[in-house]
Amino acid sequence: MDTLRGNGVRMDSIVSILLLVVFSTVSAQIRYSIPEEMRKGHFVGDVAKDLGLDVKRLVSGRARLVVDDNNQYVALNQNKGHIVVFERIDREKMCAKKSPCSFSLEIVLEDPLELFSITIEIQDVNDHAPAFPKKEINLNISESMPTGTVFLLDNVALSSVSIMFLEVDPIPNIE
Repeated sequence: MDTLRGNGVRMDSIVSILLLVVFSTVSAQIRYSIPEEMRKGHFVGDVAKDLGLDVKRLVSGRARLVVDDNNQYVALNQNKGHIVVFERIDREKMCAKKSPCSFSLEIVLEDPLELFSITIEIQDVNDHAPAFPKKEINLNISESMPTGTVFLLDNVALSSVSIMFLEVDPIPNIE
């Protein structure tokens, strides 16, 4: 029984040391934000500059991207230290109505092992026209109505996640 307890303590120590080594290899975390539907090859970010790495280190460390998903939306250009769009991203397809929409990946360098965490947020582009229940809306607004008065309109149907609003500027006084 004491032998097992002794091994358990040693095993806990080994696991703790391994976890410390693994977590100490994560060096930095960066975040980029790009609009959806960008063309293949479009610039996302300069990871070499943002992480303070020499481009030579990316090549010598055999830098590679590790993604959680089967879809590889971005690629790493080792020679320039840039992340570029690899596959066109449709935000609605990727995240449905979830906001904010993002995905994460890691850059792995070898000799010595280094991990850099990257999050890329996909911004919605208003690529779908809104659909109103009525083609025309008539509002009767009194001249004495104070500036900033809110007028409720019927809901607009959006196939995109964007939030739409209506703002009416007051007509300047004619003297």
